[in-house]
Amino acid sequence: MVSDCSVFCSPGFKTQGLDPAVWKGGESEALERLNKHLDRKAWVASFERARINMCSLIASPTGLSPYLRFGCLSCRVFYYNLRELYMKLRKHCSPPLSLFGQLLWREFFYAAGTNNPNFDRMEGNPICVQIPWDHNPEALAKWAEGSTGFPWIDAIMTQLRQEGWIHHLARHAVACFLTRGDLWISWESGMRVG
Repeated sequence: MVSDCSVFCSPGFKTQGLDPAVWKGGESEALERLNKHLDRKAWVASFERARINMCSLIASPTGLSPYLRFGCLSCRVFYYNLRELYMKLRKHCSPPLSLFGQLLWREFFYAAGTNNPNFDRMEGNPICVQIPWDHNPEALAKWAEGSTGFPWIDAIMTQLRQEGWIHHLARHAVACFLTRGDLWISWESGMRVG
């Protein structure tokens, strides 16, 4: 019998040169966040996507995206809790700008992806425009490292690398810069950067 259990422990983040997670994971945390936001009835009723402030230091309006993404929060639980609240509210914003609309928009794309075996690539994708992208590994590497020379793009990519998360408008900015905005590199190449 081994008396020192430390031989079975993982080395930990710091010994690997990594920072601990910015997001606390799990279903309990996801449900706590969901309930915290749904308790703010006036905020839910007046939520409009167009009013989101990109300069906010708080991670997204709800911070629920990673919990939905990794299955810690069921989209059905979110949907039914939100629907129940909307039925109690006299007045609220309507889709697509409402919180409800944003959830439906997210799920629409998941559904579209399940019926298209090539949804995650350009080639063979019937709903994707076929574009002759540039193949520039050096520019792609600079983009991924946050060393393009464009401070805004570099700051976003640095945040993504350090925190594992960026605001959806920041994601849009770096995606546009990579593709049609400046580098003309395929979104598929950007998707593989890790």
